[in-house]
Amino acid sequence: MKINFINKRLLKSMTLFGAWVISSFCYSAAIDQITDNNTAYLLYSVPNKIERYDLVNGQALDSISLAQETSAFAIDGDTAYVAYNRELREIDMNSGDSVFIKNFPDNIKGIEVIGDNLYVFTPTGYDGTLTVINKLDNTLVEEAEPRQHADYFGSSDTAIFYRSQGVSPSDIHKIEVNLDGTLGAHTESPYHGDYANADEVWLDADQVRVFDDSGTVYFTENLNYAGSLGGSFDTITFVKGNPVIARGSELFLFTSHLIEQGSTVIQWAPSYLASYENNVFAFTLDASDF
Repeated sequence: MKINFINKRLLKSMTLFGAWVISSFCYSAAIDQITDNNTAYLLYSVPNKIERYDLVNGQALDSISLAQETSAFAIDGDTAYVAYNRELREIDMNSGDSVFIKNFPDNIKGIEVIGDNLYVFTPTGYDGTLTVINKLDNTLVEEAEPRQHADYFGSSDTAIFYRSQGVSPSDIHKIEVNLDGTLGAHTESPYHGDYANADEVWLDADQVRVFDDSGTVYFTENLNYAGSLGGSFDTITFVKGNPVIARGSELFLFTSHLIEQGSTVIQWAPSYLASYENNVFAFTLDASDF
């Protein structure tokens, strides 16, 4: 699969609604994507690597080669926590040094970092398993089963969020994280199927609301309904509290009160959006992948 360096494949740059700038880039499909400390990280398998893009300076950084096929990752400062399918390792992104953490019975599907702990999701068991590991000494803190199976997760500083899968009706769930890193109360919304099914979830920068890809928005405190973006979308980012979503190759800008302000069409449909100040970066599948 061909990788095109982002800074060499600028497809479109335009002014959106005055000061908003959209930059669309061409990349091959990634397994997972994360933005941390104004850098976009894209995880690839075959070739196994992490590509990095500096959102402040608008340029690609050196990629990080990985030793094996990957299934998930998380970024914490200069450290990448990478799942080589069943094996979890800690990688220093400056030196490349790698430290073994743990082997799991099944492939790792997701990794979240909250405080001093890693929260690792595997499909082990009826509803999967959530394993909590202290990242300072790699000791096991806790293992638990989420209330229902999930494929995607999001986290705040104090909780983990997900949409249940394989059940009807589907709902949005919240697992609170205690001060010692252990798992606390598990709640779900009071609506139980009143709103559309969804898969992925994202939190806004203030961690006040959680958005799912059906376009439904909930308050993180109690999972009460907080509004709607008017339909499903593919991916989302936030610019100064304003959601920007992609539906195919069309990007939509909303106010912080979820009122649509307008839209613009870019050349290709993005698989990932990131932002810095008034700049929105659209990372798109390479044309050879279609």
